[in-house]
Amino acid sequence: MRGPVLASAVLLLATCAVAFAEDDVPPRLVDLIKGPSQVEIPCRIEFPKPELMFQQQYLLRIQGQFSYKQIEMGTVRHLLVLVKVQNGEGDWLDGEDYVDYKIPEHLQQSDLAYAALVYVRPGKYRVNVAIFDTETLKANVYHHDVTVPPLAKDPLPIIDELLPDAEFPPRTAATRSYRAFWVLTDRMLPIRLRSSAPMRLDIVLNITDRFGWYSPYHGDLEKMLALGSVLERFRPANGCVRLSVVDVLRLAVVADRLPVEKLSWTKLQEDIEKINQDVIDVHVLANQKRIAQFTHDYLQSLATDKQGCAVENDAVPLVVVVSPDVVLPDGNKIGGMAPLPRESYVYLHLGIGGGWMDSMGEILSSGKAKKLRCLDPREFRGALAKITAMIGIPPK
Repeated sequence: MRGPVLASAVLLLATCAVAFAEDDVPPRLVDLIKGPSQVEIPCRIEFPKPELMFQQQYLLRIQGQFSYKQIEMGTVRHLLVLVKVQNGEGDWLDGEDYVDYKIPEHLQQSDLAYAALVYVRPGKYRVNVAIFDTETLKANVYHHDVTVPPLAKDPLPIIDELLPDAEFPPRTAATRSYRAFWVLTDRMLPIRLRSSAPMRLDIVLNITDRFGWYSPYHGDLEKMLALGSVLERFRPANGCVRLSVVDVLRLAVVADRLPVEKLSWTKLQEDIEKINQDVIDVHVLANQKRIAQFTHDYLQSLATDKQGCAVENDAVPLVVVVSPDVVLPDGNKIGGMAPLPRESYVYLHLGIGGGWMDSMGEILSSGKAKKLRCLDPREFRGALAKITAMIGIPPK
């Protein structure tokens, strides 16, 4: 039966691919990618329309597929694939995606798929792809021009200036593939703000598994980590920024008030990936009626915590809570809890529900949280602009 065995770069590159500096790429491949277009190996290649991600970069995909017939004919044996990008002036940008892949025999009767990712900001680019088979000595070269326009009526255009022109997400050393979650940018510059008073900014990501199904949970995590990676770039002129990660349905604090200057997103992702959502602790089962109180108390502690931040004790607290829809188990009482500190919270809601479906919103309501919906990357951009205005005057 014929079918695509390697439907994504994650699978294709899991065997033997790794990112290299250009000096390590074979000279033959470098010469090819700088030369004219040519096609000697039949291949269906696509460049889908760029899409804005929650981390505020645009995702460029390169997708190629080789027919199983080419594998049977021996046209595709040992592929080297190089992707590099030029800007609108023709300058070659830093970084590349390089693949060294030898076709295993078991792929007979199956199509072979290839994919690569590039993150960019608005601008004009040329995406260059060189494919070379080291055994047949046949090669393909593609040059694809793409324009990424600025966001219409952009509420916070400074974001684009803080991002690199292009960024190739690295692959993990262990699996030679992209991480289970989208790789987050590590080259975004800080969002420096002139706050009028000392500020203590706490970012809280609620990564709870609200469905019990892997796919939607994985989607929630992708959004949550992407939003957090941008929010933690805020830098008030006088204050500090900390990141916390909670799993409210499991009564767990995964990461507690980490100073963002020392934050390792790679380690945080690894810690989250290790959480086995199929195992429920006995303590959690016995305290299902205390989830609302646990969440309330933790948020309260953040707003009133005057330790661990090298600013005056009277620093203004701002707690930014990011959460999808959360439905609490029966028996949780919200109405009887002490009011949260008023107007100390911003609630970035990733869900579409309200009332009983939005228990996080109910818990935060006593603190008069400013609720901002973030169903898509553009809405998140608007939320960033509103938080920026709350903290201080944005840079020009």
